[in-house]
Amino acid sequence: MFLHVYCLHFFLGLRVNVGNDYLQYTNIYTHITIYQDYDNIEIGFFLLSKLSYLMFGDNGIHFVFVYSFFTYYFIFKSNNNPNNNQKVLLLIFITGFIFFSNNAIRQALSISIFLYASKFLLNHKIKYILIILLNSLLIHLSALLFMFALLAPKRKIKPIFLYCFLSISFIIYKLELIDLFLKNIISYIPIYSEIYYQRVIDFTSKEQGTGLTILLYFGIVAYVISKEHNVIYKKIQCLYHWCYTIFSRSSYRNVGKNNDTIFLYGNNNHTFII
Repeated sequence: MFLHVYCLHFFLGLRVNVGNDYLQYTNIYTHITIYQDYDNIEIGFFLLSKLSYLMFGDNGIHFVFVYSFFTYYFIFKSNNNPNNNQKVLLLIFITGFIFFSNNAIRQALSISIFLYASKFLLNHKIKYILIILLNSLLIHLSALLFMFALLAPKRKIKPIFLYCFLSISFIIYKLELIDLFLKNIISYIPIYSEIYYQRVIDFTSKEQGTGLTILLYFGIVAYVISKEHNVIYKKIQCLYHWCYTIFSRSSYRNVGKNNDTIFLYGNNNHTFII
């Protein structure tokens, strides 16, 4: 596991000027660690920046280095079977997650922490999962959406209810109600509400297709849950990364510039995956 994490960490963590937010993050890193004038509401982000500064100094590239390590560490720790590490590595590449992590640093770390927490769902260790998810929330506020994972049922869902539930979700997606929901939630965020609100408006999809790919996404999720609910964790990594790719490509024409919104939209479907 550490060999795979180290390889990804070394080559991706030492990148310079790669990713849409690279300059923004390195600038924020400087304001947190050197100027100490950054208003922070995400404590985990603040503490990781301080840790990076204590370990490596004032070079912003080391901030990316630290985040890269934790992101891929939790990805591979979420895999109970070490023999599947090569498969996980392949999925990271073919689904585009590795490129997503270059563009949305904190969101990618939140996703990896969620995947790690999901391994405890089958044992119903809700308190432990909640602690992990709260730590994820300290990295990025959008991790609040992961809390829906705690609503995952403990018993097998009857297929008819599952398909109805997924159909309703598809309708919500087509009516763009999630957009409205996000804007209302974001408006209450202290300090940064205006910035985040404007980002949601800027990143909103200007053009959508028929939604048939999303139906395929829901169909795959419904099939796996209804047929193999007791072993769903074995499928969760592959299913998540594959469906994430389908979802993002179907909704947005320019994926590279819209990673934040894809992340927010995609995480509304974690409950169904679980």
